[in-house]
Amino acid sequence: GNPILMLRCRLQKDDAINSFWRRVKDAGLLERILKNLDERIDEDAVLHLRFDKQNAYNGSLALAKNDDVIAVRAKIAAHPAKKSVAVRVAREYLRRL
Repeated sequence: GNPILMLRCRLQKDDAINSFWRRVKDAGLLERILKNLDERIDEDAVLHLRFDKQNAYNGSLALAKNDDVIAVRAKIAAHPAKKSVAVRVAREYLRRL
């Protein structure tokens, strides 16, 4: 079979982060993410997303319904770093896009 590769990427600059979220918005995924945002953010203020790897390979972005995924973890800049604060901060940010 094909070798399993793992790629890690960290976005820290505002331009890169904003570009990522604009791409998510352009793919029409923001409303689905906002709908269950509370379920996607854990107690450590980390947002978890899973994108379909095959769709990404073909140039489109889709939330995954299977196990072949690109996993994204986004630490929300929430102070204090609590889930309730992180959900509010993330919701405000995503609605401003």
